Amino acid sequence: MRRYALGIVPLLLGALTASPARAQDSSPAPACPEGNLLARKKPIAWQETRRDLALLTDEQITPEGSQWDAQPAVIFDTAASTVTWDLGALTTVRSFAVQADANDTYTIWGSVDGKDYKVFGQIDPVPNHGLRMRVLNVGGMVARYVKFGEGVGDSYYSIAEVAAYCQVPSPFPPAMKVVEAPAAAVPPKKS
Repeated sequence: MRRYALGIVPLLLGALTASPARAQDSSPAPACPEGNLLARKKPIAWQETRRDLALLTDEQITPEGSQWDAQPAVIFDTAASTVTWDLGALTTVRSFAVQADANDTYTIWGSVDGKDYKVFGQIDPVPNHGLRMRVLNVGGMVARYVKFGEGVGDSYYSIAEVAAYCQVPSPFPPAMKVVEAPAAAVPPKKS
């Protein structure tokens, strides 16, 4: 009997000393709210942009194929232009919906501390002209800060909307209010 009783003491002591260490190592799970994580958020940082940055997260898009610099779009003046938002807490991000100039590539980064950013992915060019909606699925990346920009393409960069989601809506991309904008001028085909 004593052997059994003494044998259980080390097990209990081990369990007691292991519990606090596990509690210290466990971090709270990141938030996963419904809806657009960037809806109506104002950026915390930006560089080399023109127009009201609230246009980027107002949940309004232009008709597909609108002129690249239509009034509802924010112009990125250089390839180094970026905009950064604070989600307010560590958040799981699964997908982005972006309406931007069709013939350019844009990068999206995430950061947990606002200092070290990791590339989530790129919004690639698509056929046709003008502002076009694209989506990017990033799995389940965790971030508090989201940065968008650094266009690569024809040196004419513009974005009408940036939306981020943890709980991906169906259908995706979701319907957004469409505001008027002129159609892109399409050069005539050469014969």
